[in-house]
Amino acid sequence: MISTRIRIPILKSLLAVALASPMAVAGPVSSTTNPQAKIEEIEKAGAALMKGQVDEAYRLLQEASKKNPSLRPPRLMLALLFLNSNSRDGVVQGRNLLEQAITENPEDPRCSHDKAQ
Repeated sequence: MISTRIRIPILKSLLAVALASPMAVAGPVSSTTNPQAKIEEIEKAGAALMKGQVDEAYRLLQEASKKNPSLRPPRLMLALLFLNSNSRDGVVQGRNLLEQAITENPEDPRCSHDKAQ
């Protein structure tokens, strides 16, 4: 189970990860769509993390990434959620996940950039 100290930062980070991930596209913006619409799978992943279901959260982030290819790699999104927690355990888990994300996506510059920060 994820401790209470990790839960609130995870929710804040979840939204930041989702909104910061897509690449900006030049051109007209439709007035009928919300450019910052929530992605259902990411919302569900946050709920799963709140329940301590890390594997389920990762599976949902994988689904979100398949539907939205401009998102960061799923393991990287999960790592960032943990790294942004105020908990030592969360940061340790986030660093481990970040190492896995780099191994899984060696050509993705977003993985190596995030490690450098």
